[in-house]
Amino acid sequence: MGIFFVFQYVCQHGVFFCPLQMYSAVYKCVCKHFAEQLHADLCHHVLQVVQRWSTDLLQLSQAEDKIPFLVKTDYFLSQFSNALSSIVPLFTYLVNGQF
Repeated sequence: MGIFFVFQYVCQHGVFFCPLQMYSAVYKCVCKHFAEQLHADLCHHVLQVVQRWSTDLLQLSQAEDKIPFLVKTDYFLSQFSNALSSIVPLFTYLVNGQF
């Protein structure tokens, strides 16, 4: 299972994914000396997701009815918060592993 599938699933569904599967995918990348690339890819992926959310929120903020903006903001914050429980340990592992 690819690591980006895991992040995409976590971000879309806001559920915690099995840490063993994520660490297994990261461990394989580290063993193959792809840790630096994985770290860069993870940063890029997170940036893309947040930029997409920002664009969506900007459009909603310009509407007269602010309720959809508030609902979507709550939804994105919930997804981001849930995803952090998976993303932060992986970044920590990569940084502490000194690539």
